[in-house]
Amino acid sequence: MTAEELSKLDVSPNGDSLFVSGMDGTSKYQIKNGEISPLYRKDSSLSLTAAPKVVQIKVTKANPSFAVLQEHNSNHLIMMNADLNAVGTSNTGTFEEGDSKQAFKSFRHSLDDSYMLYRSGGSKLDIFDLSKGVVDESIPTFWVTNNLPATPIAAVSTPDANKILGLSLLTQTLNGQESRSNLFHYYERVGEKTEVLVLPEKKVLDQNSRPV
Repeated sequence: MTAEELSKLDVSPNGDSLFVSGMDGTSKYQIKNGEISPLYRKDSSLSLTAAPKVVQIKVTKANPSFAVLQEHNSNHLIMMNADLNAVGTSNTGTFEEGDSKQAFKSFRHSLDDSYMLYRSGGSKLDIFDLSKGVVDESIPTFWVTNNLPATPIAAVSTPDANKILGLSLLTQTLNGQESRSNLFHYYERVGEKTEVLVLPEKKVLDQNSRPV
């Protein structure tokens, strides 16, 4: 097993199974009496039992539980059962070239039992309903500021995903000089009304600034 494969992992709700995933495929391990032993493996390079190259994994608390895997490049979501067999898909991703998505590791957090933040490619951020297995809402320009696309780094939300805070990196070239700056992206839904604010990191963290 490579470090690439170990880059994504999650535990089943009852704590008896460990799901490990990444660019090499997906594996499931049994946790019993303090020991971890392999149960199933789907290798991304084997055509008959292939699993996608994965950049995010989430094991749901639904009954029965299933794993949601975000596929590399396509950014589509694949639902797998306890035996690592595909049981559903959500083809809402936007295709991206290259391996850069593997660097985006911080879209899971401790309050995401009902909704999962899903960086679905390009400037979009989607909210995935883990109980229904569908995208609940899409925010098409979440990672945009002044019509310029920023590079997503991380995002967290409230349990109902009505408030989201994201962090990105904006790279610009001015007069032949490259500059980089961090941005905070804030999304809030109140009823049917939504709002997205984008502010420089310095303004948000400056103690002399007005509160956002």
